This record gives sequence, C-alpha cells and structure tokens, in this order.
Amino acid sequence: MGDTECWFCGSLEDTLKLMEQTVMVEGKPFYKLGGTLGRYPKFVPEDYVILKLTPRWQNGEWVRWMQEVPPGSTKEVVDAARNFSMLKLGFRGDLKFYPGPEILEVAPLLTAPQKEVAWGQQQSM
Repeated sequence: MGDTECWFCGSLEDTLKLMEQTVMVEGKPFYKLGGTLGRYPKFVPEDYVILKLTPRWQNGEWVRWMQEVPPGSTKEVVDAARNFSMLKLGFRGDLKFYPGPEILEVAPLLTAPQKEVAWGQQQSM
C-alpha cells in the first residue's frame, strides 16, 4: 500500500470513538501494512496507550481521507462513513513535536466518566 502518512485524532473523545469502531471490535477486518486483510484481535485495554502530542514544527500538509461507500448506499451508511472519516487527520510530510508527550493509559479512560477526562487545550491542526 506504500502509505507515507501518519494519522492523528484532534481530541481524546475522537480517539476513543475511533478505537470503539476499530481496535475494540474483535474480529473486524482491516487492511494491514502491505495491503493484506487482517482482523482485530481481542481488545485488551491494558495493552494500549494514547500519546498526547503537541506539534512544534511542520513541513507538509494535513489531509483527510474520506471513507468510500458503494454507490446507492443508504443515508445511514453514508453518514456513518462521513462520521468515521471526520474522527482522524492525516499528515504528509515532516512533523515534529515538543518533547515529553503525555502518555495516557487507555484502561482507566474506559472506566472514567467521559466528561471528567480532560484532553487539555488543542492546537489547531
């Protein structure tokens, strides 16, 4: 597949929503590096962390890849694909971050009420 992009979410809420639709769905198919089909294994929250990064310098462009849907798809399918696509941002180029990323353990985030989990100030991306 030769991808040269790195993907991010703009908020903790979006990160958790994306995870709920991908890595948290045991057996759901996805394309692995090289274009082969894989399936997500059983989700073990303790095996995951989220890195909170603050961009420092960039040379490139932010992109959004929109999920494709078959022609004639229902409005619900089209809306679900659009909502999924809007959860993530891609970057093509060189991107540096301020040192010392914040490391968030996923397991406690899944047991804490979402309103109490703070992501902090977001940088415009």
